[in-house]
Amino acid sequence: MANVKCLGTHFYLAFGQEDFGHNGDCLRLLQRFQFDALDRLSLTLAYMSELNDLENEYLMEEMTMLPDIMFLGLTVLASGHAIGPSVFHVLRMSTSIRRLELATDIYSSNPQARAACSSSCTCDLPPNWKTEELKLAFLHEVEINNFRGTEHQIALVKQLFGWAAMLKDMTINFCHSITESMARKVCQMLLSFSRPEILMNFYIYQQTTSGFVCSRGQMHRTKLVA
Repeated sequence: MANVKCLGTHFYLAFGQEDFGHNGDCLRLLQRFQFDALDRLSLTLAYMSELNDLENEYLMEEMTMLPDIMFLGLTVLASGHAIGPSVFHVLRMSTSIRRLELATDIYSSNPQARAACSSSCTCDLPPNWKTEELKLAFLHEVEINNFRGTEHQIALVKQLFGWAAMLKDMTINFCHSITESMARKVCQMLLSFSRPEILMNFYIYQQTTSGFVCSRGQMHRTKLVA
């Protein structure tokens, strides 16, 4: 379909029952456009609040192809789980992307979405996303929205720096609930992973009597730009 430039899907469940209907619909849509070149793909991944080996299988491996895309908009409804394996799986099928926009835990008002999962949770499996090579040779720009600075999220950002050797610009939009002091600590941690040539843009939101006020910082690893 030569006239289609942007494609969006229903949510895809990362863990669950193998015959989950929404996943089948999503896969059929992606398969229909697998040979097309698109400007943008918007994909949503979802996690249930509780995962266990007996009732929930890892379903990402059923997604075996994506269209040829330049801009990937990836929303992950993580419910506190590690998203590294599922994001890695999507990115290794999207090695031609120029821009990545990642939104995490957008339903932040839900306590279950904010709570971290248990130490015995299987969400960080399979572990190959931490060791397997991935080259995103064309990825120049990354934007991450609703960033909380959790251990899972920071681990993913650290991997992104390694996967995207040509990365020039990364924007981090912090969740409204993150305090300024905590956000600044996370900024310094991310800068320690970054490279001098990458411009890091940080947006911190503070609640006032008149609403939310945004503070912006632009930094390279070695100096403050503005």
